[in-house]
Amino acid sequence: MEKLVSVFPVNLDYHLQKILVTTGMPEDVGEVNLQQIKQTIQSFREALKERGIELETYDSIKYVYDLLEYPYPLGELQKFFQGVKSGRESNINEKAAYIFAFFVGKQVAELKQMAQEIDEDYSS
Repeated sequence: MEKLVSVFPVNLDYHLQKILVTTGMPEDVGEVNLQQIKQTIQSFREALKERGIELETYDSIKYVYDLLEYPYPLGELQKFFQGVKSGRESNINEKAAYIFAFFVGKQVAELKQMAQEIDEDYSS
């Protein structure tokens, strides 16, 4: 069976770093990298489902998903980068976007760690 951790791209840290860096730059590169992170989060959810595991099966995974999906921080980062792209003001400033991006990075790293632990449990 395919390992859950394999849904996390090898260049995951690159995407997370790009999001952090571009919160302080007038570039729209951050949105592309944010989409990759959102896709990774969705792929992890789908991989869990393929194994017959729902988010509610693991309270810790459900908790992280709830933190990420509650309109903050993914939604606000999306709006921020769309504002940068279109030249519009965002509800949050660059510093808040950086904080959200940092938070997303930590939570995605936590999901990856949980995936590794689940993989280890299934392989033993």
